[in-house]
Amino acid sequence: MRIGYLFGSYPNPSETFLERELQAVRAAGLTIAVAALQAGPDGPQDAVLYRQRRPAASRSCAAAAPLPAAVRLARNLPFALRLLAWCQAQQLDLLHATWAGLPAQVAWLVWRLGGPAYTVAGHAQDVWLEAPRCRGALRAAVAVTVCNRAAEQALRRLLPELGRRLSYQPHGLPLAAWPCRPAQPLAGPHWLGVGRLVAKKGFDTLLQAAARLPGSCVTLVGDGPERSALAALAERLGVAVRLLGRCTAPAVRAALAVATALVLPSRRDPAGDRDGLANVLLEALASGVPVVTSHAGSAQDAIKAGCTGVIVPPDDPAALAVALRSLWDAPETRARLAAAGRRLVERRFDLAVTGAAQAAWLQAAAKGARHGR
Repeated sequence: MRIGYLFGSYPNPSETFLERELQAVRAAGLTIAVAALQAGPDGPQDAVLYRQRRPAASRSCAAAAPLPAAVRLARNLPFALRLLAWCQAQQLDLLHATWAGLPAQVAWLVWRLGGPAYTVAGHAQDVWLEAPRCRGALRAAVAVTVCNRAAEQALRRLLPELGRRLSYQPHGLPLAAWPCRPAQPLAGPHWLGVGRLVAKKGFDTLLQAAARLPGSCVTLVGDGPERSALAALAERLGVAVRLLGRCTAPAVRAALAVATALVLPSRRDPAGDRDGLANVLLEALASGVPVVTSHAGSAQDAIKAGCTGVIVPPDDPAALAVALRSLWDAPETRARLAAAGRRLVERRFDLAVTGAAQAAWLQAAAKGARHGR
């Protein structure tokens, strides 16, 4: 079976979960061709069909500017025609839009022009901000999948008519590449934040909490528009902070190996954007690193308070400081959370299992489209 994957930008280092999924689906036996609206920040790949080969100016095309739908479709009509010809040349059984925003609308346009049936995946920002403008594309999809329960609930409220065509399928991790670290680090307290440096991640709350814990060191892995503001805040608060910028997966693993805990005190930003189940939470759990996060997104899909991690209210530096102090003072609690977190990932987020499930879902969608659903 031949499936086309339509990305917002590709390859994108902020979307390693999609690259993992792509490789897992291929390993499950499907033939996958790749197209994208634009190249990722590291430039284009030769085997990929692009709308534009220039590197993405921002993180992703998943959430484009809120232009009228007719304008957006008109702008993408030339690429849709190229994509239609590409689908025909590739003899695709199905086109899969990896985001519920502009990629879904382009897949819909290709289908209306006579192209293959399509499926859509929803995640976080695209569901919260883009899906309300893409109802038609989501309604016409053969099937829609989401990777977290909060997104599932949001789409069921928005489009109850999807019914059984909407399903939940989490992303997974290649467990061999994310081994559990051998022991808890002795140095500390050392708090690690990993993610784009944007308001919704709540890293300013982490710095404010760390300022209440003498001797704390904070490391932030990632880049984004809040970098300068976070550096200035740390200086005002007197918090020792390292801003490592964007890092490779091995560098993230190295940072996790020496962290007291992974801290992601995310919030809902003024536009309504928030995390789903941030993939770094799974990476930390797999690595045997205690996790402290908030209930602003869908972290509860993996984090059960007091069992596999710690959950605090968003925008509450005092509560976060109490949670961090409690962890630092109780190494046995850190060890217990670490062990439980690893077991959870092995049980529910093994990429070998989730990749096979995604492949089966795509095959079923293609067969359903062939037989009129």
